[in-house]
Amino acid sequence: MGTEKHNALLPHLERALGSFGGEGSAEPEWNIPFSAFRWPNSPETGINTLVSFGLGRHLLQGRRQEILLALRPTWDEVATHIIVSVGMYVLDRHLPLNVGESVGIPPQLETATRTLIVASAEELAEGLGVCIEYEPPVEILWLMPTGANGRFALGPGSESS
Repeated sequence: MGTEKHNALLPHLERALGSFGGEGSAEPEWNIPFSAFRWPNSPETGINTLVSFGLGRHLLQGRRQEILLALRPTWDEVATHIIVSVGMYVLDRHLPLNVGESVGIPPQLETATRTLIVASAEELAEGLGVCIEYEPPVEILWLMPTGANGRFALGPGSESS
């Protein structure tokens, strides 16, 4: 991502999620090569969205990606661990995630939901799925937790949203 457009991703995210209020975890805090920005009560009240920021600096087989979680506030602490774990998994493999792919949540996080399904963030908010200001564009991928019955869940213990 060229330095001339280094600020294009945040405005792209803000168009769909609202103004960024400065919440989240920065790279130095976790000793990882990306940050995790948090939008409380977005895309709706009672749901917090966490988005990787900086993962897209890494070109993965010609693709750039950021990952997103949208969960109930009771998942806030573990959400950061999940996004860091999946982001590092992507970087360690140096392979992009693909829509429809399943990604496991590390067992040590002890979550009720064990699997994440990769979807385009376009399904969460119109216009969010791709940031075209970069070459190649940055794909925003939604990591959707699944409930025990296979429906998408937004929080611990919930079977559907």
